[in-house]
Amino acid sequence: MTTMYSVVRYVPDTTAGEFVNIGVLVWGDGRVRARFLASWRRIDGAPDQAVALLDRFKARFSPDANPPVAEREIVEMIDAWGGAIQFSPSTPAVGTPDETLEAVTGDFLRALTLSPRAWQQEFPSNPDFLRKNQLPAG
Repeated sequence: MTTMYSVVRYVPDTTAGEFVNIGVLVWGDGRVRARFLASWRRIDGAPDQAVALLDRFKARFSPDANPPVAEREIVEMIDAWGGAIQFSPSTPAVGTPDETLEAVTGDFLRALTLSPRAWQQEFPSNPDFLRKNQLPAG
C-alpha cells in the first residue's frame, strides 16, 4: 500500500482560517504513526478548553492507546473534521511510513528559533530586514 501523510492543524478561528501545524500523521502499512509538538507553546494564548482538547487528541495517537487509531479513521477524520482541529489533504509519499514520518516532521513541525520577544527585539532594529520584508518601521 502507498504511504500517506497528513498535517494536523490547530485552527483557533475557523472564520479567519489561520492555523498552526501541531502534528503529522503517517499511515500505509496497517499502522498509524503520529508525531506532535512537544508542547503547545506555539499556540500561546489558546483557551484552556482548546489545550485540553489538543491533549486528548494527542493522547489518542499514543502508542499505548487502546484501541489504536485505524487507517480508515484517519481518512474519515480528514474528510469530516472542520473545527479547531483540521488536517491537510492526504498526500502520498515515496518512502516507508517510518521514513516519511521523519521527513514530514522536519518539514512541518519545525521548532521556533526565536521567541516572539526576541523576534521583536532583533528585527525592528534591522532596517535591511524591514525593507526586504516590507515591514513598517517602528
